[in-house]
Amino acid sequence: MWFVGATVTCAETDEPLVPVRVDVRPTRPADRHVTLVYLGRVPEGTAHRVWHSLPRLQLPDEVRALRWERFGRNAVALELSDDDGLLEGASARCHDAAADVVVGVPRPSIFRPHVTMARVPRRARPPSATALRDWPVPSSALQIGLTTLFRTSPQSTSDRYEVVDQQTSG
Repeated sequence: MWFVGATVTCAETDEPLVPVRVDVRPTRPADRHVTLVYLGRVPEGTAHRVWHSLPRLQLPDEVRALRWERFGRNAVALELSDDDGLLEGASARCHDAAADVVVGVPRPSIFRPHVTMARVPRRARPPSATALRDWPVPSSALQIGLTTLFRTSPQSTSDRYEVVDQQTSG
């Protein structure tokens, strides 16, 4: 699986970002990212063609965490601020580039920037919307990294995603 996104770094605190619970597994810090376009199971050459067709994207240096949300059945994420619209604009440019190379890359009707912070294991009960409202939201800013081409790591013991290429800053 291939996608273009940006790494997200959360400030270290004495308290865990994800409340200690037996029914969710926090994501590894190296796997935390905001997805700009999901390419899916495309051949490597196709992913690289999309990547090389991207313009240099401007991303915010930092964002705020707004609230905890469930995305699908098994992803627990922090929804992120996008006050200046840079993340949404970058996502739109990524989708435009992908549409020129890959048929059928879905464009979300509403872009909701988020970073998956935990996953619900199989057979576990996901936290309810009410429970998520009670989870504390990080007060410090989250750092946004460089525009990055990612793929799912072929090894199940390492990080879930691996960095393939990055745009330079500036």
